[in-house]
Amino acid sequence: GRPLELAAEAAVVLGDVFAPLKVPFFVYGYSTSDTLCPVDTKPYARWNSLWIKVYKEFSESWSTGALKLTSARRSSMYNTLDGESVRFGAMQLLNRPESRKILIVINDGHPYPGSGHLGRCQDHLKNMVKSIEAAGVEIMAFGVQSQAVKEYYPNYVVINKLQDLVKEPLEKIDQVLRKGLYRR
Repeated sequence: GRPLELAAEAAVVLGDVFAPLKVPFFVYGYSTSDTLCPVDTKPYARWNSLWIKVYKEFSESWSTGALKLTSARRSSMYNTLDGESVRFGAMQLLNRPESRKILIVINDGHPYPGSGHLGRCQDHLKNMVKSIEAAGVEIMAFGVQSQAVKEYYPNYVVINKLQDLVKEPLEKIDQVLRKGLYRR
């Protein structure tokens, strides 16, 4: 629905900002696949399979990535395994040669495993965010029509419509990028 469309639009705006600045970036989305679950889902945090769609590789042009991103709405499947998905993005960054690594998360709610243990999936995201930051990756989260990001990410902004992206979120991105200008 609209939150997913807004997330894709926000990703396009961010790509349009980063591409001319020649900031290397990677864009991906995630969901779960349709997996048959056992009757008793309590033993594990989740049963569904993680599904990740890469829209833009670091090596691809932004025009190619932006075109792929137009299919994001059709790519949404079921639930969100945020902890594992955020870890995936962090691993992509940690394998890069750049000294600074910034992960921007665009999210429309709480982690939700579908079949499984909701609390464990939410705790997993909190622990993963702490672990990723401890590894040296800076994380900035945009909550798309949701305040849920404030429960998981220390650095977040909520956007309710695309126009909201222009002020506070882009100012935060500017602050984060400028901070890097003065690092040695």
